Amino acid sequence: MNEPFVLGWRTEGATRIELFTEAGPVPSASETILAGELSDLRIAEDTEFVLRAHDGLGGYVEERLTVSVEAPEIEALEFAPAFVAPGGTVELSWAVLGDPQGAEVSLSLTDGEGGEYDLSGKSVVEDRLTLTLERPGIHSFTLKAWSEIGEDERTAEVVVDDTPSVTLTASTAEYDGREPVTLSWTVTPNVEWTPTVYLPMREVDSPFVDISTRPNVVDL
Repeated sequence: MNEPFVLGWRTEGATRIELFTEAGPVPSASETILAGELSDLRIAEDTEFVLRAHDGLGGYVEERLTVSVEAPEIEALEFAPAFVAPGGTVELSWAVLGDPQGAEVSLSLTDGEGGEYDLSGKSVVEDRLTLTLERPGIHSFTLKAWSEIGEDERTAEVVVDDTPSVTLTASTAEYDGREPVTLSWTVTPNVEWTPTVYLPMREVDSPFVDISTRPNVVDL
């Protein structure tokens, strides 16, 4: 943390104090300073300060305070759409709050399979990347933003779904018994399949309906 800060404290009924962090005692804090402050403190990472106030009987109470290092923050990372067919494209967009102290921020993007993506020319603050995904399943992507002050990262997921979907339409919703009805359908994604049309029980005029010459339309 480049910017200095001031840490102050005040005790009542104490005979001595201890001020320390996980790294050990704070050297400039004398145990006889029962109320005071330390100025021009600097830290490189989030740090918890512990103040212990001892009485004359061997007991003590303590207070803990964590000072956080401000770093770049990823506000958003999301896919549009969140579901796509194999071979489909998605857009991964992000929004990043820059370093609060103006330090240069860098970005990196990786996927769950160890792949790294080139973000050259992309804006650190807000931008998007178009991806083409083939393998069915859940794909995870992690964006990392960092500066000399600290770092942040966020993960987003997109699903590649190869389950076919079918739409079926008829040329008319009511059959008058004379004019033929045309059924049309589409299958997404475009995969090999065998169409089967189920109808209510009726008198059979022919043993089968040949749809080989019109793979997506049949007249009944």
